[in-house]
Amino acid sequence: MRMARSVLIDSYANAFNIDSSKRTEHWKDIRTPKMTNAVFEGKYELDSLAAFLKLSRSVYFESSTLFRTQSDDLLTWLDAVTKTIATIKE
Repeated sequence: MRMARSVLIDSYANAFNIDSSKRTEHWKDIRTPKMTNAVFEGKYELDSLAAFLKLSRSVYFESSTLFRTQSDDLLTWLDAVTKTIATIKE
């Protein structure tokens, strides 16, 4: 679920900062949306979003009950998939 939450934080970022209380060396990068402390590096890479979708598929096939038993996780994941598709279209 961490990867889904990362997509929701910033779908254009390709790396995230575990300790989001500190800025990274990329904090001055000029981009839209603006960099936040949660983002380590903000360059957009389609493969980062594709990795989220591929991981989702793997999780589903390894444990198809995961999303049926944890409704909050399902809603978070659905929001992340929706944002992923919107970002790719944009």
